[in-house]
Amino acid sequence: MRDKITMVLIIVLGIIASSAVAYAENGCHTLSISVDEKYRICKGSVSCSSGTVTWDGSGVFETYVKQNDGYGPRCHVSFCLYDKLYNIEYFMSEIEVHQNLCALKAGNIQVSHVRGNHAKYSIEEGSFLHSRKGRVHVSGFE
Repeated sequence: MRDKITMVLIIVLGIIASSAVAYAENGCHTLSISVDEKYRICKGSVSCSSGTVTWDGSGVFETYVKQNDGYGPRCHVSFCLYDKLYNIEYFMSEIEVHQNLCALKAGNIQVSHVRGNHAKYSIEEGSFLHSRKGRVHVSGFE
């Protein structure tokens, strides 16, 4: 009897440990926000009420936000038209992006207009099962 209890305990602990590792490494916990290269994410404009912002190597055209504290990312992001000749940004639009907690709602994403021109965007929802990050790509403005 004691051997059975020990075996069950080992199996349960193994499942818990592997679930914790899978949760920590799952790509679904990340939200990618990007814009066509004619535009850029305005410098210093990503503000999140939940989520941790990290910038990747592509500079100001894409940002990643990781969920934290049991909440999906919720961020305000501003986009600018960039004048390379004069190195000037011209404000175009601000949106709010919210990705639900990945494990509960499978990375469902909502985008809403805050101010400026309305963004034209596409959404690819995250997937916990496939470890896929959610994506919002802004292609232009109306």
